[in-house]
Amino acid sequence: MDFPFDIYDVADQLGLELKKQHPKSSDYNCPFCDGRAKLNLNVKHNVFRCNRCGENGGMIDLFCKVTGTSDRKTAYRLLAEHNGYSVTQRQARKKTVSGIKEAEKADIKNLHECYSALLNILTLSPSHKRNLLARGLSEEQIRSNMYRSVPRGEYDHIVYRLLDKSINMIGVPGFYVSDEGEMRINLHNCMGGFFVPVFNEQRQIQGMQIRFDDPFESKRKYIWLSSSEKNGGCSSGSPVQISGDIFNSEVIYVTEGPLKGQIAHHLSGKPFIAAAGVNQQKELDSLLLRICNEGKCSTIVDAFDMDDDKNEHVLRGHRNLAWLAAKYGFSPKRVTWDRKYKGIDDYLLAVRNLKGGAL
Repeated sequence: MDFPFDIYDVADQLGLELKKQHPKSSDYNCPFCDGRAKLNLNVKHNVFRCNRCGENGGMIDLFCKVTGTSDRKTAYRLLAEHNGYSVTQRQARKKTVSGIKEAEKADIKNLHECYSALLNILTLSPSHKRNLLARGLSEEQIRSNMYRSVPRGEYDHIVYRLLDKSINMIGVPGFYVSDEGEMRINLHNCMGGFFVPVFNEQRQIQGMQIRFDDPFESKRKYIWLSSSEKNGGCSSGSPVQISGDIFNSEVIYVTEGPLKGQIAHHLSGKPFIAAAGVNQQKELDSLLLRICNEGKCSTIVDAFDMDDDKNEHVLRGHRNLAWLAAKYGFSPKRVTWDRKYKGIDDYLLAVRNLKGGAL
């Protein structure tokens, strides 16, 4: 059906506050959870998703959920009759979107080769090493996980070194083709922090997060290295971090955040799966299906943060994980600890320092 409006028109009619524009999408303040710049509207597909609370759907869904309209036909009529609609504006949007040609995401072999080569070029600053040691990781674990500091400037030099090594960067999230036809890496001087490689069960790097030293804009501590909405670029997706032998373990722990999962695994010795966010469970769903078909697991243990008494999104994450585990026939359980330690990594570190206790 060819709608006489797009999702940006819906946002205008609802009075949503625009915070940041991209070629194919825009970020708004979320009307459901008040997350600043968390609601992403994709004008190419006319869909929305909040990266904080997980609300999602099409543009009619957005209108219905915000206004409380229960009848979709009524919602359509109200939107179609809205006087703010502009044919010229919509055509301009379509032209912008059609001008961006993303690359197909590379296979895991290419991703691992490119990211490994990138990290081998870079170094880890003493301050970032101290940060990781303070989190409970050993020097060997820091070396093995290949944490590296995000460089400042000289980004073209990094790309040239990768080209010298005959590394294929096409389809690798974080790399794209400039207007001049040159390969570029999507890094900026405001991105001070360190890289957290995200591994699959074979210890191949699927993607990379950046842990900020000083969060800016929306105060996000982590972002994905990505080049979505750039020519020759692509989205990172939200790959799940795997730590430990999940396919031969009867009990698997699930938490939020790749770095947290890596630390919790190293401190406990237990197998951990770490979703990108407490309500980002699409990739987790696929992985649990694989484990159901190929693994020995019988129990999925929820190790999400303990602030569910104050954070409704974490509470929703607990419920969603229990449902997802039961969906594939696993016994869902939850591990709890003293609430003064928000995350499982904080708790395990405190336990180690006190020389007692265990999961």
